[in-house]
Amino acid sequence: MILPSLQQSSSPRTWLFYGDSITHGVLHTVGARCFSEHFTERLRFELERPDDVVLNTACSGHNTRQMLGHFPLRVARFKPDIALLMAGMNDCNSRLADGQYVPLDEFCANLSTMISAVRGWARFVKVQILRLWLLFSSTKAAE
Repeated sequence: MILPSLQQSSSPRTWLFYGDSITHGVLHTVGARCFSEHFTERLRFELERPDDVVLNTACSGHNTRQMLGHFPLRVARFKPDIALLMAGMNDCNSRLADGQYVPLDEFCANLSTMISAVRGWARFVKVQILRLWLLFSSTKAAE
């Protein structure tokens, strides 16, 4: 849901999606539209906000460590009114030996740093944490 105060304003907004492959919309979508593309359609057509701009600067495979490193180029230079930071899947994957795993304290610090930066220019900042429930039994997850 778009916040009523943002939706009611007639001034154009810049929305930016930043995250990993789930946000980027490659591979797992198998050629179908990703979330930001569905969002763009809803925003610009159904909600009649054709002057709003939606950017997707996400990068497949990135964790919050990499996102923070690329933040100046992929987020800060656009100074979006609304930034949607969508991360965590690569950070929490300790099973892979590719160096993607980020410990929880570093993950929180990385997100906090990005959120603080967005607060420097964004018209509205709301932090929404989505919880992912374990899909396997605790025995299976421990393997």
